[in-house]
Amino acid sequence: MNWEWVPGRNCGEFQLGVALASNTYTEPVVRLPPSCDGADWVNYRVGNEEARVRVENGIIVGVECVRSLLLHGQEIIGLQQAELGDVLGRSPEVAQRWDDGSARLEVPELGLTLWLESGVVESATVEAAITRPDPDDLPPVDPTPSRPDPG
Repeated sequence: MNWEWVPGRNCGEFQLGVALASNTYTEPVVRLPPSCDGADWVNYRVGNEEARVRVENGIIVGVECVRSLLLHGQEIIGLQQAELGDVLGRSPEVAQRWDDGSARLEVPELGLTLWLESGVVESATVEAAITRPDPDDLPPVDPTPSRPDPG
């Protein structure tokens, strides 16, 4: 499955802010047991653990990617922490760091949380952005057209 991410809009086939049941998906989407007592969300596994989709009141609110997350064709999973600023157009904030060398980084304006082990991105969670970023602040889009210009 293609896990191309458009910040605040979608991650692959999954549109943020849209009902999960409103689409048909390439890979099977399987409801998982609650992750904790009193959870007001539901998690779904996509395919063979490629990703998990978090749903609240039937609406997709987040996608956790563990195998792939692409931004303008650039793979984020597997990047070194030092490479993130170039790919994202900004440096993520360190939200938490643990003694074992793992860390949680965030870019709230993009709705992105990164989970690192030994300085390498192991997984990422994307959500609708907390604040809508100014389009000039988003990472650059590859100007190469995907199809020839007819004119």
